[in-house]
Amino acid sequence: MRGLLAIAFVSLLIFGCLGLSIYRCQDGSSVSSPDLCPVSEETPSGAATPPPARTPMPAPTPTHAPSATPAHTAAPTATPVPTPTHAPFNTPTPGPTPYCEPQYCRQGYFHGECSYAGQAAGCACRVTYLCAFGTCNAAGDECATLPTPVPTPTPGPRCYSGGKIGSCPCTIDLPGSYSLDAGLHSAGTCITITASDVTLDCSGNTITGSRTGQSAGILVSNADRVTVRDCEVSSFHYGIELGSAEGALLSGNEITNSAGYAIFMHSASGSTVSHNIVSGNWMGIWLQVANGNSITGNTVTTSGNSIYITGSRGNTISGNIASSNSLGIRLVSSSDNTVSDNTASSNGIGVELDDSDGNRVIGNSISSSSDIGITTSSANGNTFSHNILSHNANQGISVSGTGNAFEANTVTGSRHDFICGSSTEANSDQGGNACATNSGCTWLTSCP
Repeated sequence: MRGLLAIAFVSLLIFGCLGLSIYRCQDGSSVSSPDLCPVSEETPSGAATPPPARTPMPAPTPTHAPSATPAHTAAPTATPVPTPTHAPFNTPTPGPTPYCEPQYCRQGYFHGECSYAGQAAGCACRVTYLCAFGTCNAAGDECATLPTPVPTPTPGPRCYSGGKIGSCPCTIDLPGSYSLDAGLHSAGTCITITASDVTLDCSGNTITGSRTGQSAGILVSNADRVTVRDCEVSSFHYGIELGSAEGALLSGNEITNSAGYAIFMHSASGSTVSHNIVSGNWMGIWLQVANGNSITGNTVTTSGNSIYITGSRGNTISGNIASSNSLGIRLVSSSDNTVSDNTASSNGIGVELDDSDGNRVIGNSISSSSDIGITTSSANGNTFSHNILSHNANQGISVSGTGNAFEANTVTGSRHDFICGSSTEANSDQGGNACATNSGCTWLTSCP
C-alpha cells in the first residue's frame, strides 16, 4: 500500500512539472485523461454507461520557473530619454558665398580663396574657391581695384550733454546739432559721427592730435547729410575724413599740420567741400572713388598735392586757390570732371591729367609754376579752353594723348608755350589759341 501511494505522489509531481492535468477515475485511480479510466463491468440495459463528468485537478504551480505574464496585462510605460540641452557637436558652419564664378575674388591667401597671382596682376578668380570681397575685371581674371575700406569706429563713452561735446574720443550716434565750447585734444581719432542728419559746429574751437596712426580729427563714417563747419583741426593723420557718406557739407574749416591728407573723401558722393583753409599738410584734399561732389572756394597752400582726384567721375573743382604746393590740381584715372575758374600759382605743376579721359579744364589761371602749367599723360578726349597760363618755367602746356581739343587758351612767358610729344597725335585746334612758341604741336595752327 505504501508503495502505491509513493508511486501516485511521484506521478503527481511529474505531471505537475510537465504542466499536465490529473484526472481521478471512479475506482479512485488517477490518470492524465478520462479516456484512460477503466470501464465499469455493469451497465444499465446491457449498454456501456459513459463515465460521469470529472473535474480536472489543477496542476501544482512549479517553483522553478516564473509564471507567464497574462496576455491582457499592459506593457509598462517606457521612461522618456531626456533631450540634451547642449548643441550637437560637429555641426557644420555654412561657408561664405558667393563663389568665384568668376564674379568675385579676394587678394591674398586665406582659407584657399582666389590665389594671389602677384601684386601687379591681382588675383586669379577660380571657380572652386570661396571668396569674401572684391570684384573681377571684365575679363574675369584679375581683381579690380578695391577702395580704401572705411574704418569701423569704436564707440566711445557718452561724451556730450545737451549737444555740447566736452571730451574725446567721442562718438555721435544720434541725429541732431552738436557744438564745442572749448578746444579738445586726442591721441587718436577725436570725434566720430555715425548718425545721419548731424550738424557739428565747432564755433572756431581747435581739435588737436598727435599725428599718430590713422587718426582723424573728425571722422564721418557711413552717415548721410552731415555738416561740419567752423572747426580748426590740427596734427592728425587725416584732418577730416569722410567715408561712405552722401550729401555732406564741409565748410569754413581750417585744417593744418596733417601727417596725411587734410580732407580725405572716399566712397563719398553728392557732397560739398567749400571755403575751407588747408595749409601746411602733407597733402591737401583727396577724393578717392568719390563721384558727383563739389570742391569749391577752398584755399590750399604749402601741401603736396593740393587737390588730388583718383578713380572718380562727375566732380566739379571750381574757384579754388592752390598756391606753393608740389602740384596744384591732379586727376588720375578719372573721367567726366570739370576743373574751372581755379587759380594755381607757384606750384611745381599747375594742372595735371594722368590716364584721365573726357574731362573739361576751363577758365583757369595758372602762373609761376616751377615746371609746367598744364600737362597731360595718356589723357584722351579732354577739352582745354579759355585758360590763361603765364611764366611757367619750362612748359606752358605739354600734351600727350589723343583726341584732346584746345580752344582760346593764352600761353606766355614759358620756355615752350606749347609742346607735344608727337606731331602725329590727333588733337585739335578749335581756334583762338595764342602762344609765342610751339614745339612739335603741328596740329596747333593758331600758334606759330
